[in-house]
Amino acid sequence: MYLSGNPASTFEETEKQEIELSSAPDPAIVKRIKLKADFILLPLLTLAYLFNSVSNAHTAGLEEDLGLVGNQFNQILTFYQIPFIVLGPAVTLLTKWLGARWTIPGMLLVFGCASLASGFSKNFRDIVICRVFVGAFESGFLASVIYYLSIWYTRAELATRIGIFYAALVSSSAFGGLLAYAVFHIKSGAYPSWAYLFFLEGGLTVVWSFVLFALLPFGVNSAWFLNEEEKVAACVRLQQDSVSTLEEGFSWREALGEFRTVHGYIRVLLGFTSGVITTSNANFLAIIVKRLQFSVIKTNLVCI
Repeated sequence: MYLSGNPASTFEETEKQEIELSSAPDPAIVKRIKLKADFILLPLLTLAYLFNSVSNAHTAGLEEDLGLVGNQFNQILTFYQIPFIVLGPAVTLLTKWLGARWTIPGMLLVFGCASLASGFSKNFRDIVICRVFVGAFESGFLASVIYYLSIWYTRAELATRIGIFYAALVSSSAFGGLLAYAVFHIKSGAYPSWAYLFFLEGGLTVVWSFVLFALLPFGVNSAWFLNEEEKVAACVRLQQDSVSTLEEGFSWREALGEFRTVHGYIRVLLGFTSGVITTSNANFLAIIVKRLQFSVIKTNLVCI
């Protein structure tokens, strides 16, 4: 069994080895594996999801500077969501075929560049084009991260780690508020203050993509932070109980079977309601707070 993060292909970085499943791995070794994954992989992935600046930029005059009228700001958010929804499944499948080692940093690089380019926008068309690119390449990011975590953790361990990662999504509004509070003190005639926010957050995202290119392993067999004993133990425990070993094949019958039980519709309802809460928090919190008649800088300070 080889847990490389890409069941369809074999990479040079993945070391081939036969795993005997006659005994459970040493609990002390398993503890070391989980600690290393928790303190290396989770921070690498969660930090990548902290950058979201649209609502903060709105409070600094983006709408006025770009000449937006009516509900054009809401249209900008909608144009982001269209490719995000449509392309999400395809991008996630690409992760299974190519490996998260390439797709996660690649997505981060492109939507970071698009976010950075948003700072150069001069009108409604420019910002829409940038947001479409952000939505397209961010579409499979969350699902790809969850898939990647499934090749590192057992089913019992996975939910907690996904919860930690989701917390980064909620934290993004606080981080964005802190960053915006600092950036909006910049006084320069070259660009408006909201543009510097896009420059900084987009630039940080691009830099972090190169960090992931350098540090993110294909899977347990190629993990630079595990020794040989730990790699073998990791493969054994995941072979015995993990999502990736149970669901390597795709079946339309199983996929559509989700709609034949009440559980599928409950998950849809939970996903919809949680999505509304987290997305609204990220996109509108700063705008709502500003309507309390705070200044631009104080608004973003309150949003931390």
